[in-house]
Amino acid sequence: MNRNAISLMAVLLAAVVLGMGGCGGGSTSSAAATTQSAAGNSSFAGNTSQAVVTASNAKALSSDAYHGLQTVSSAAAVEKATNDSQPSPPRVQELSKIIESSIQSVVKESLRTAKVVAATIAETNNGASGYYQYTIEVDQATGSYSGNLIFSQYKAYSNSAAISGSVYCSGVYDKLNQLFTSLNITMDGLSGTWGVDTETITGTISLDQTNSAKTITISAVLFDTRTNSTSWFKELIFTFVGSSLTVSGTYYDPVYGYVEIATVTPLMSSAFADSATSGQLLFTGSNGSKARLTFTGSGDIVEVDTAGNDDFVVVSAPTTVALSNQQKTQLLLGSWSFSYTITSAWTDTFKLNTVSPSTETPGDYILSGTNAYGGTVVGSYISKYDSWCIYDSGTIINQLYEFQTDGNSVLSGCYYLIPVDTGEISRCYPLTGSRTASIAKQIVGTYQANDEKTRIGEAQFSTPPSIATVEHFNQLKALPR
Repeated sequence: MNRNAISLMAVLLAAVVLGMGGCGGGSTSSAAATTQSAAGNSSFAGNTSQAVVTASNAKALSSDAYHGLQTVSSAAAVEKATNDSQPSPPRVQELSKIIESSIQSVVKESLRTAKVVAATIAETNNGASGYYQYTIEVDQATGSYSGNLIFSQYKAYSNSAAISGSVYCSGVYDKLNQLFTSLNITMDGLSGTWGVDTETITGTISLDQTNSAKTITISAVLFDTRTNSTSWFKELIFTFVGSSLTVSGTYYDPVYGYVEIATVTPLMSSAFADSATSGQLLFTGSNGSKARLTFTGSGDIVEVDTAGNDDFVVVSAPTTVALSNQQKTQLLLGSWSFSYTITSAWTDTFKLNTVSPSTETPGDYILSGTNAYGGTVVGSYISKYDSWCIYDSGTIINQLYEFQTDGNSVLSGCYYLIPVDTGEISRCYPLTGSRTASIAKQIVGTYQANDEKTRIGEAQFSTPPSIATVEHFNQLKALPR
């Protein structure tokens, strides 16, 4: 199941807003605490149990949560997957940069124009479109300030997110060194809109900065207006020193529950708000199950340990990262849904749960699992042709699914139908697919036979298959089941 998720960076980056420039101090601590408590106890409406991390949800509970890239449809998942080769900052990181820039502009201008020791200033600033209004009280002697910014469809530049809602901040600005020395900020339903997608954030951020180290603590609930679901980031702590970032805290997924986040290897990035180019985080669920997220310059690698024995297998990786044949085969572990149209539209689901060395092709590996009827299916990453295949044998027809994948969705592919009595392979029917939370059990027997008869009546056999397809079919058909 794919959803638009609310990113850990959402908060981080709303923090960056302040972390990089910061808006902080001590005067908002009570207000911040109240909002934080409300966010934690009232706003989150999802699963509060500890998550069971599986091959199917490991990416949602780690990489997607961190980057805020969960999607609401398989089509969106395919589109997202094609863009994975070049990592981009999370949406909320853009939000945080815009807010940070707005706050810094307001404070610097207020300190520059105020003529008395303490003064309250109220103004409106326009963006590329929209605007924000602010009311702020500044102490010229100490640099302390507090105030509100209210955004109305504000865009900092023409293609940026449109921001609406209010932000309250207070803190101390070091006028000599042109930086914020501390931060407390409260977000109450702040929203960012990208096209038709809108996410809102309610919660608090606090920042402490000493010398070159910044520590940002965040508690916030994020609401996805598209799915009407909430995610919760509880007491996330980000520590940035030089180009090194460590992360700890708790992430609550609306469906799967919570995971504890810890840093295995510090993340490396050129700036606090930039995408990480290396490092590793661990997301731990119940019974020792966990997902491991490794950052690379070309994308993320997600691995899962479902048994709690530190035996990790890859479930998602960018196509530009070199993986072994075994790791490429492991990308298919979990539950999958495949769709295609012969004359009618069809959807088939499989659960693939074991990987073992191939006895037919040394160096390759074989997957085994079940279809929706409980029958055995086999699959493999076939290194000779750099492609993935699943073979499902039936009583009337056999079926071959041949495709390219990033471990999360089908990027391109074909469905083939092969009658048992003739062995003739049908023409290619374009295939789509993605991971799914579970497979729907179907009735075995007459229902399955009727399905197979209907498909064989619709299929066309006029186009000869490629040599590769014939080899895939014969190789998987020969495997023991």
